[in-house]
Parts: sequence; C-alpha cells; structure tokens
Amino acid sequence: MGKFAVSGDSFELHSLFVSTVVDRYSRLVQLCEQKALGWESSGTEEGGGNVVGGPVVILFSKPIPDLPNFLETLFSSRAPFRLWGIPEITSQGVAEVEAVDLHVGQRLRFDVGDLWMRIYLEQGSCGNTIARLVSNLQHRFDGALRLADPELDEAVGRHLEPMAA
Repeated sequence: MGKFAVSGDSFELHSLFVSTVVDRYSRLVQLCEQKALGWESSGTEEGGGNVVGGPVVILFSKPIPDLPNFLETLFSSRAPFRLWGIPEITSQGVAEVEAVDLHVGQRLRFDVGDLWMRIYLEQGSCGNTIARLVSNLQHRFDGALRLADPELDEAVGRHLEPMAA
C-alpha cells in the first residue's frame, strides 16, 4: 500500500492531491488491463474467434546505453522492479523476455529495443504491474518516457493542468 507524507495548513488541498493521484493511478491500471491480450470467441457454431488487446508500448526519450546491463537490472528479481526473466537478444538487437512479476506472481512478456519496450499483459492479469514498472522506469531511468497510446500517456499524467493555488 502506498503512503503519502504531507505538511502544510490545508487538509482540503492535501486530500484533493491524494484523491487526484489515486484516481489517475486507478485509471492507468484499468486502461492497462483493457489492453491485455485475450481471445474473443466468434460465438458461432463454426468456432473461431479473434485475438483482442495489444502490447503496452513505452517510448524512451534516450537510447538505452547498455542493453544487456539494463536487462540484467530490470529482470534481476530485486527491488524496485521485482521482475524475473532470462532475456534473449536477437540478431536485430531486440531482447525477448518471458518474465514473472514477483510482486503479484503473474507472467508477462517483454520485447525491449534500445528506444522502446513492449509489454504483453495477459487477460485477467493486474495492470498494476505496468503502472509500477512505468513509475520505477521514470524514477530510475528516464523521467521523460512516454506511452505510445495517447490515452495511457494521459493517464500517466503527461497532460495535467497545473493546480490552481
């Protein structure tokens, strides 16, 4: 559970701030879960269906300087990321990783290039995994990263209006 430490004279302002952050975080988690990969049956006797969802794509503002070292840190099982996986770097320089989020015990897949990361969340998985990852990447690697989907990027707070005093 997250915590907030505040100081000042206005409980209402602090309460509004906390409420805004919690609402934004909740929206990001829900939007990520809506992007999760799944299978939608056609509902006909003939069978068949469609794959639904897609990856969440993170775009970095600067290249990853040392991809193997970055991947070792990201998938080391240690805080803050708490992801475990064994990256395989293709001849095109893209890392493919089947990983486990040790925080919630769920599987997910990653593709990582030097300027981007794709995360494939499976239907029924918790979008909190992506929200935590984005937050940790912003704090430790690239504070200017963006999400390729405009709705997700907005949920991260990229387009917030300054609060009136």
